[in-house]
Amino acid sequence: ADIDPVFSEGKVIGAIAILRDISEIEELGKKVLAYSSKVEKFKNKMMEIHRAIYTLDDIIGNSEGINRVKNVVLSTKHSDVSVLIFGESGTGKELLAHAIHNISNRRNHPFVAVNSASFPENLVLSEFFGYEQGAFTGSLKNGKLGLFEIADKGTLFLDEIGDMDLELQAKILRVLETGEFYRIGGTKPIKINVRIIAATNKDLDYLIRNKMFREDLLYRLNAITIKIPPLRDRPEDIPILVQHFLKRISKKLNRETSISEDALKILEKYRFPGNARELLNILEFAANICDSDTILPHHLPIVTRANVFDYEIDLESSKEKVEKIKIVEALKKHGMSVTGKKEAAKELGISLSTLYNKIKLYRIKKEIKILN
Repeated sequence: ADIDPVFSEGKVIGAIAILRDISEIEELGKKVLAYSSKVEKFKNKMMEIHRAIYTLDDIIGNSEGINRVKNVVLSTKHSDVSVLIFGESGTGKELLAHAIHNISNRRNHPFVAVNSASFPENLVLSEFFGYEQGAFTGSLKNGKLGLFEIADKGTLFLDEIGDMDLELQAKILRVLETGEFYRIGGTKPIKINVRIIAATNKDLDYLIRNKMFREDLLYRLNAITIKIPPLRDRPEDIPILVQHFLKRISKKLNRETSISEDALKILEKYRFPGNARELLNILEFAANICDSDTILPHHLPIVTRANVFDYEIDLESSKEKVEKIKIVEALKKHGMSVTGKKEAAKELGISLSTLYNKIKLYRIKKEIKILN
């Protein structure tokens, strides 16, 4: 309560008290606390969804090209300017963007990754800038936050920037220049503090010449430029990447998986049009069809083996040779009699007729005689 004295001729003759219902204030306080709690939960949920998970340690390799990339990433540690990453598909552009965010002063704020060409034309503006309630038919009752708002104080990663629509390019350029934007249906500008990391596998100079990309937007994006070398230009990194990926695959399959020297030689000579992502896919494929703990040449996809030029696959490592060795060992164990062949076929998990066909195909009878 508020109490004020009442004076008359310089003397206090009474007082006026103003009383308030404290229950109303208490209820208001509870609502404020509940609202604050909801806001905090929302922020934590957003951080769980939009966070960078990769760091500089996840940039695997020790070649001159990849070390140069790591050094440029390190140089961005205390910087807040835009970064433009060039690289072929599968080179790890998004991974690099994660690492740049996690080394920066924004690492405790959202990292929002988006494919610039992934949204339908009629939704792209609402996805990037959000909208007010009732902005258009079918809009959410309470409106929607856009990607720029979600990324506030953090990083917005624009992948495949070369495929971005020209209208969206113009709007993003305005946001970069002014630091503010309007939601669809909104009348008040929304100020944001967002760092942009963009990536592309396109030739932006070519796109600019053909009026498909804005030159002024390129100037805003490429304060720092990083070019990731393709895997074919750094073959010395392949064994390091193979071991790194095999550790991940072994954990996923819950069994240790290694690779033979001959299979590794094939990978070292392969051109990898899909870069590190293709290498991972090849190893995952091979590990899943592998009937042992070691990936052999015949476990690799046929396209990988077929495209390795000037390299003769050692017959000792071919699928047929491995099969032949197993048959010879079984026949040596059980003998060349009909009974022995039946036992050998049983051990090998094939029919007796199939065994006879294999003996003829591989000329094993002659070889058994030589071995004896």
